[in-house]
Amino acid sequence: MNWKKVSIVTTNDGVEAVSNLLIENNAKGTEIINPKDLQNLQTEFPSELLILDDLDINPSDDVIVSAYFTDDEKLNLNIDNIKHKLLEFRSIPEIDFGKLKLSINDINDCDWQNEWKKYYHVTRITHDITIVPSWEKYSSNKEEKVIRLDPGMSFGTGTHPTTKLMIQALEMTMRGNETVIDVGTGSGVLAILARLLGAKQVYGYDIDQIAIDASKDNLKLNPQVDNVVLKKNNLLNDVNVKADIIIGNLLAEIILPLIPQTLNNLSKNGFLLLSGIIKDKFDVVKQCLVDHQFKIVEILNLGEWFGIIAKNNS
Repeated sequence: MNWKKVSIVTTNDGVEAVSNLLIENNAKGTEIINPKDLQNLQTEFPSELLILDDLDINPSDDVIVSAYFTDDEKLNLNIDNIKHKLLEFRSIPEIDFGKLKLSINDINDCDWQNEWKKYYHVTRITHDITIVPSWEKYSSNKEEKVIRLDPGMSFGTGTHPTTKLMIQALEMTMRGNETVIDVGTGSGVLAILARLLGAKQVYGYDIDQIAIDASKDNLKLNPQVDNVVLKKNNLLNDVNVKADIIIGNLLAEIILPLIPQTLNNLSKNGFLLLSGIIKDKFDVVKQCLVDHQFKIVEILNLGEWFGIIAKNNS
């Protein structure tokens, strides 16, 4: 199958809205390349810049959001919708979206699989947690919790600031023997980590079947991890599981309808861990938590991104 890779140059402030735009227009998978990644690409893989040449990249300011679309009869309509919305973004004074340059390139399945391998390496997320691509060799020490991943076509390499914030929140919150729900599990990295941190049972849900398939493949790469159930589902609709911890590394627009849903699934005094909240959306998410009787326990921050640890007091 042939694919089209659509890349848009924006800023950290614009990442959330641009990512959401691509997903709304039937993207099959996304990736975010931050300034550090861009510098790595320029120094380590100059041949990769062929795709980026016409985007006029400035590694100190720009972020690239890329998405993958099947090359079918719906593609032109999706691209037209994206272009139209980008024009609207330019007229929003409250957010600096940056250049909003767009590039479209052909890519086949083989190329897609190799895209990640060119700039995705072993990453020490915290003192005790390391994420290792499935194709790289790595010798860990006894204290390390190592997660092996092959991101496939799902968002969630573990290296994005929003995922790092959630990893920190899990480390701060978990004590062992919890039931955990991961909403929007993506590559499954957080579901796997929750089990490694001592959860007795983990449930991971995602609306995208591609993400669920990738999560199941990643689970196989970590044979030491069991008791993880992965299913396609829209947020917590029709989920009857009662959890001690619910995690959601999602866009703010998706977090807002999720918050009231969690009250049916979260135990009293249970924790709701949220990430993926860009600075401009932080206040509205925080207020939504307060409106639904959550206590804000901790606020985490990394650059323009925020995470929240909240406690169910209802």
